[in-house]
Amino acid sequence: MDSLQERVVATLRLALERLTRLNLVKKQTFTYKVGRQLRNINTDDVYYVVTTPFPHKLQLVAKNLRAEFVGNLKQLDQECDFLLKISQSCLINPKNIAEIDLRTRTITLFDGEKLKYARSCGRQLRELKQN
Repeated sequence: MDSLQERVVATLRLALERLTRLNLVKKQTFTYKVGRQLRNINTDDVYYVVTTPFPHKLQLVAKNLRAEFVGNLKQLDQECDFLLKISQSCLINPKNIAEIDLRTRTITLFDGEKLKYARSCGRQLRELKQN
C-alpha cells in the first residue's frame, strides 16, 4: 500500500510539473489563424501587427515572417498583454524597439524598420524610453 501511495504521489507531481511547463509555453506564444490552420510564434519574435487596406485583415510582421490573418486590432490589443498600441492601426512589441525618437515621433526596430506613432502615445513611450 505504501509503494502504491508513493507511485501515485510521484505521478501527480510529474503531471503538475508538466501542466506548469505547458502553461508557461502557452503564455509565451502568439497564436493566429490562417484559413483553417492555427499557427504559433514566439512572442519575442513578433515585431508588430498592423491593419491592411482590406477590412478585418491584419498583417503580422515578425522575425523572418510576414503573414496576414483575419482579426480585429482592438480585440487583439485587449487579448495580448505583450503588445503596445502606438496608433489606431498598429500594435508593437516593446521588446523589439531599438530607438524612440520623440522629436520626429518615430520608433526604430532592431531590424531597422521605422514606424510612426500617434501623439497620444507620446507620454507612454517617454516612460518606456526612460525605463
